[in-house]
Amino acid sequence: MTYKPDKHHRRSIRLKGYDYAQAGAYFVTICTQGRVCWFGEVVDGQTRLNLAGQTIITMWQQWISMWSCPTICTASCGLNP
Repeated sequence: MTYKPDKHHRRSIRLKGYDYAQAGAYFVTICTQGRVCWFGEVVDGQTRLNLAGQTIITMWQQWISMWSCPTICTASCGLNP
């Protein structure tokens, strides 16, 4: 694909002047295409994960234990259906 600056332009959402190499809290959000609820459902205000959602949580926990790093702390993980 050829780069066309008049068509392919993205604005940076990074804060100007902020040093992203410094210690701090960062959040990662990943959405499914069309925001489809692939991982469970919300019933009476409570998240009920299906097998796919439970698998993601399990894999996240395993990944954290495998790749422990003294400079990275994962305070929490949340999964919305």
